[in-house]
Amino acid sequence: MRWLGIVILIVAVWAVPASAQVLGNYCFIPALARTRGAGNPPTFWVSDVTIHNPMGQPLVVGLKLFPGDQENVWQPPFPFDNTLVLEARETLLLEDVLGEYFGLTGNAKAALMVVVAPEMVPANPEGSQIAVASRTYNTGDPRGTFGQSVPGINVMWNGDPLPSFITGIRHDGHYRSNLGIVNGSFEPVRVHYRFVRGEGEVVASGYRDLPSLSLYQWSLSALGVEAGEGALSADLWLDEADVTPNPCDSFWPNKFAAYVSKVDGNPSGTGDAEFLLAMPTLVPPPEDRCPD
Repeated sequence: MRWLGIVILIVAVWAVPASAQVLGNYCFIPALARTRGAGNPPTFWVSDVTIHNPMGQPLVVGLKLFPGDQENVWQPPFPFDNTLVLEARETLLLEDVLGEYFGLTGNAKAALMVVVAPEMVPANPEGSQIAVASRTYNTGDPRGTFGQSVPGINVMWNGDPLPSFITGIRHDGHYRSNLGIVNGSFEPVRVHYRFVRGEGEVVASGYRDLPSLSLYQWSLSALGVEAGEGALSADLWLDEADVTPNPCDSFWPNKFAAYVSKVDGNPSGTGDAEFLLAMPTLVPPPEDRCPD
């Protein structure tokens, strides 16, 4: 997004780790859940979101939810689903954000954009910034909660004709993994994927067509990956026909982000979970490399 600035909490932006928290005028959380899991004993997963105002004055925060498994439309003047006010240096915890804050019931998953950019929230001053974190965790196991932190993907969008990479994936008798893809575009896109094991053996490949501003998630089995020993890696890339030719001339270029959620518990285990965010070949996305 041309109007969205970002500051990475490390020295070099070009080496940003996938798990780094970010400080900027927006944050996009790619996956929130309120759903029954596949664990044994049965699990139920919810997500918390924490928002921190590091500024010395109050900020109006806009929240826009993009429900999963469907097309979403967000057009000018870009209305928010909810707004809230954070006082100077206030930290706000939204527990079970999909159920308690957005009122979703049953099984649900969604992506969330949290915005303080004055271009979209005129009450905020220039230079407004927020810090956002989220955690998705199980509440239904008598052993206690366990889960994974889900970072924002502000600089992890891929709009280039080059792949994003994920490694450390497992799909065997101990671990189960799911691949998620977020379409950050205003129009449908096609995203290709390829899974490799061992010395580069391609074990599955294909593509998924995603409607605008959508989030979808699949088990590795549904993507054609057979269970086997050893770790897997994956690369994903935007179909060449969907790459925005001149992203610096576009208000909102086409882009996607991807992740793998890996859980130790297939069917039993510790329940430990990891969120593996795909690293684009080039960081940040093309529109953030444009001159002012």
